[in-house]
Amino acid sequence: MTAVAALASSRKSSERIFGYDVFISFALGEPPRGNFLYASDLTRRLQDAGLVVFFCEEELGYEDTLTASILKALANTKVLIVITNTEVLKYPRWIQTEVEQFRKCHPQRPIIPISLDGCLQAIAAEKTVVDNWHGFEKRKFIVEAFDGGASNTASLQTLNCIIASVGRLRANTKWRVLVVSIVLLLLVLTVISWRMKFAADNARDEALHKQHAANMLVVAAEQTNGEFLKAADRASESNVFPKSFQENIQQALFQKTVVADIQGVSSIKLIKGGSSNNFVLGSRYQSVRILPVSGKQDAYDCEGFARDFSNMAVSADHFFWVGYDVGTSDEGSAIVRRWPDCEALGSKLSRWEDMLSQTRSNMSLQSLVPLPKERLLVGWLNGRLEIYNANAQSISLPIKPLPLAAVWADSEGNRLAVLDQGDQLRLFDLEGKTIGSPMKLTIGKPERTTSRAWVSFFGNLADGKPQVLKAKIHNKVVRKDLVLIVVPEETGAILLLQYFEGESDPLLDAAVVKDEVTGCSYSYYLTSKRIGRVLLHDRCLGDDEERKVEVDYPRSSLGYTAGGFCQNGGFVVGDWEGNVYWMRYAHSLFEDLKVETEHVEHSWPDAVSGVACAVDDSAYVSFRDHGVKLFTPSWRLHERELDRKMIIPASDDSSSSDLPEKDVAWEVNTFHGPATLYLHPDQGDIELVSQEQLVWRKNFARPRAYETGDFTDAIQSVVMDFARNRFWVLTSFGRLSLVELNTGSILARFATNFFSAAQAIPSGFDKLVVSDQGGISFSYELNGKIIEVAVTPKVE
Repeated sequence: MTAVAALASSRKSSERIFGYDVFISFALGEPPRGNFLYASDLTRRLQDAGLVVFFCEEELGYEDTLTASILKALANTKVLIVITNTEVLKYPRWIQTEVEQFRKCHPQRPIIPISLDGCLQAIAAEKTVVDNWHGFEKRKFIVEAFDGGASNTASLQTLNCIIASVGRLRANTKWRVLVVSIVLLLLVLTVISWRMKFAADNARDEALHKQHAANMLVVAAEQTNGEFLKAADRASESNVFPKSFQENIQQALFQKTVVADIQGVSSIKLIKGGSSNNFVLGSRYQSVRILPVSGKQDAYDCEGFARDFSNMAVSADHFFWVGYDVGTSDEGSAIVRRWPDCEALGSKLSRWEDMLSQTRSNMSLQSLVPLPKERLLVGWLNGRLEIYNANAQSISLPIKPLPLAAVWADSEGNRLAVLDQGDQLRLFDLEGKTIGSPMKLTIGKPERTTSRAWVSFFGNLADGKPQVLKAKIHNKVVRKDLVLIVVPEETGAILLLQYFEGESDPLLDAAVVKDEVTGCSYSYYLTSKRIGRVLLHDRCLGDDEERKVEVDYPRSSLGYTAGGFCQNGGFVVGDWEGNVYWMRYAHSLFEDLKVETEHVEHSWPDAVSGVACAVDDSAYVSFRDHGVKLFTPSWRLHERELDRKMIIPASDDSSSSDLPEKDVAWEVNTFHGPATLYLHPDQGDIELVSQEQLVWRKNFARPRAYETGDFTDAIQSVVMDFARNRFWVLTSFGRLSLVELNTGSILARFATNFFSAAQAIPSGFDKLVVSDQGGISFSYELNGKIIEVAVTPKVE
C-alpha cells in the first residue's frame, strides 16, 4: 500500500506539473455499447509503460457539461484516445462533449480513435456519415481485431502506436520547456545583469565623480603651490570640469607668453630702450642679444664680448648702445655697436673698445654715458671725464669733482650733472663752466630747488615727468647702488638721493608713484630684503607721520635675485629657483606700508636675472638659462576719490557697518552637487559642505590683535558671483580675495588701503558689488574723503 500511495503521489505531482500524457474517453458498461473492460486494460498497460493516464470510471450522465476535474484534465492532456464502436458513434452522449472540448482546447493535438467493432472501417468504406461531431473517418485510427465482439485487451500494436505518439509530443514538449526555460533563464540573467550593470554604472559614475572632484582639488592644490600654468593645462585637458571652473582657472593664470627662448644664457638684463618699450636687451657671456618687445621674433646678436656685461645703455637718439661692466682694472671694458642691429660703427670706433679696455688700477672705469651724435661720455675712478667722438678722439673735460660718484647728461648731451662721493651735485657745460649753484644733498631727505638751471636740466632730462636716475658707485673697496629721484614741479623740482649696499642687500628697482587717493608723490625702493617708501612732499606730511617707512615684505627662502616696480601699486620679484612673485603695497590706518602677495607662479627652475615692467602692468622676466617670459596680470585694481555730490544719501536706518556677528550660509550649486557655503566670522573661516561632507575649508582672517594696536582682522563682507561659481571676500585690513567655489582656491588676492576702523559711509561701505564683467567694487571714507575701490578683469 505504501508503494501504491507513493506512486499515486508521484503521479499527482507529475499531473500538476506536466499534465496528462493520455486521456481515455470510453463508454461504461458491457458491449455492444460499453467498452469499459477494454478501456481499463488499455489504461493499465499504458500506465505500466510509464505514461500518465486520465481514466474516469464514472459516466456523467446525459448532461452536456463535464465536471471541473474532467475539464481540467482535458485542458492538461497531450493525446485524446477515443474508444469507439457502432453504438458509441450512434449515441455518443458525453464522449462527443469530451472530443469537442479537447478540440476547443487543443486544435493541433492528436486525437487517436480506436475502432473495436469495425465501425470506423465501415464508415470509411461506405463513406457514410453517422454524425459530423467526430470526423474520425478523416483521421488515422487504430483497428483492433474484430471477432463479432469487442476485445477486452489492447494489442501490442495499439500500445506501441500510442506510446510513440506520446513520445513525440513529450520530446516536443521537453524541447519547448527547455527553450522556454532557457529564455526565462536568459531573461532572468538579463534582468539581473541589467540591475548589476545599473548598480555598477552608478558606482562607476560615483567613482568617476569622486575622481574628477579629486582632480579638481589637485588643480586647486597646484594653484596654491604656484603651479598656475600646470593647473591651467590640467584643467584644459579635462572635458568634465564645469566651464566656469576652467574659466576661473584661466583667469587666475598670468597671461604668459615666451618672448625669447635662448639656451646657454648666463644672465639677462632687461631695460627699456631709451624712452621706448620696444626693445629688451639681453646680455650673456661673449654676446648680447637685443629682443624687440613689439611681438616680432627678430633678434639681434652682438658678438665680441670677453666677459659677462652687467649694464647697458642706449643713446637718446637710439643710434648706438653701450654695454659695460665698470669697476676695477681687470673688469673695466666697453663695446659699442649700432642700435639695434649690433653692427659696428666702423673701424675707428672699434678703437674705443681697445682704449677703454686698457685701464689701470688708478684709472678704472667709473661710469659710461652714451650721448647723441655718436659720442660717449666716460668717467674714470680718479675723477677724470672724457668724451669720445665718432673719430675715436678723446676730449678731456676740465671738470675735477673728486672722487666721482655719478654723471648724467641732458637729452642733447650739452650739460652734465656731476655727483661726487661727498653727495654734492654740480651742473657743467662741456667746456667745464659751472651752471647755477651746487646742491648739497642729504641721503634719504628730499631737497627742493627752484633754481632755473636745475629745473631746466631735470625738466629736459625727465621730459617733465618723474625720473629715476640710477648708477653704480665703486671706490675699490665697496660697491653701492645709487638712485637719484627727480620729481619736476611747476616752480621747481624735488630731489631725493639714496644709497644701497650693493653686496649684502642690492637694489632691485626704484620708482616714483603718485597716490591718486592722497595726491601725494612717494619714492619707492625695492631691495632683495625690504621695500621702502619716502614721502616727497612736505605738505603731505601729517602729524606724527614718518617720512620714511621700511618693511620686510614676504620673502623667499632662497632670496630674490631681481625685481621691478609696475604700474598701479604692484611689483614683481623673482628668486634663484625661477619663482615669480607678484606683490602689492598699500597704506594702512597707521600709515604703515603693508605688502600682500597677490600671485606666485613657478616657472623654469632657473634663477631670475631681470625684471622690467611695461606701462600696461606687463612684466618681462628674464632667466639665466631659459630666456625671457612675458607676464600679464588678469586683474587691475583702482582706488580713486569720489565726488561727494555724486554719492546718494542712504536711508536713516542704514548701518555704518555690515560686519557679520554670527554664522551665515548660502545655498549653492557646485560640481559636487547641491551644497552649503558657511561663513564663520568668529574664526575667519569659510567652508563648503556637500551631502554632509566637508569639501574644503579656508581661513581668510585671523581675529587677533594687530601688531600696532588693539584691532583685529576679521571677515568684513562676502558676496557671491553665482554666474561664475565664485565669490569675493573682504577683510577688516583691506585684504580682498577672489575664491573659486568648487575648490576654495584663491584666484586673485589684493591689498587695498581700506581699513574697517575708518568711518564708513552708508552709501557703499562693505556692500561689495559684482560687475557684469565679474569684477568687484566698494567704497569707504578715509580722512574725510570718499574712496572707491574697483577690481576689473583685463579685457583683451
